Amino acid sequence: MFKWGDKMYNAFFDMDRDRKMKKAFLDISKRGVIKKYPKNSIIEIQDKKFYIVTKGRICYSFYSIDGGEKIFYFISAGGVFGELEYFEECKSELVVKSAKDSEISVLDEEQLEKIILESPEIYRYIIYNLIRKLRILMSVMVNMAFGDSNGKVADTLIRWFYQEGSIDKQSAKIRRRFTHEEISKILGCSRATVTKALNEFQDKELISINGDQIVIQDIEGLSKYVTWK
Repeated sequence: MFKWGDKMYNAFFDMDRDRKMKKAFLDISKRGVIKKYPKNSIIEIQDKKFYIVTKGRICYSFYSIDGGEKIFYFISAGGVFGELEYFEECKSELVVKSAKDSEISVLDEEQLEKIILESPEIYRYIIYNLIRKLRILMSVMVNMAFGDSNGKVADTLIRWFYQEGSIDKQSAKIRRRFTHEEISKILGCSRATVTKALNEFQDKELISINGDQIVIQDIEGLSKYVTWK
């Protein structure tokens, strides 16, 4: 029987609420203009536009002067972005790009305000989505500050499960497999370090990698690598 192994993320990410939120955003995405972005396309966010990912995955990154990339978070189908530009009309220094071939629904101000008047729960979901992103950024910062290399990878896998995963009696599945390079850009370490950690977790039967899924076999065992909680 699979056991929940992380009280903090279990409290942060309510899976039932997340599913309802994503369904609500996908429902209103039908009223927007669909735009397609091939993998690695830069997405220019405009003021007073609201963006909903309908297919694929996009990422928010920051680039250093010498071209180094730090990924802050990913947004998959049912997720939204562009809130800062919409509500504050303030450009972010973060770069938004498609991590894989993606489709995005774009709503303008008139459309979104009309939707919020018709369905006020959408506004609550927007606020919750912003809080969710803040929690992700906070956990990433603390993980980078206090975790060792294995602990950083372990915590990232656990958090991704609570954000995007599914569960059965035997295991926890991360629905979308992330590349070693993507994980390394999130954690600020080398691909070799990520590969070494994943291999160790597989050797100890804490995880398995099956096609496009990372399957957590023992989330409690994986949590023992995380020293900052």
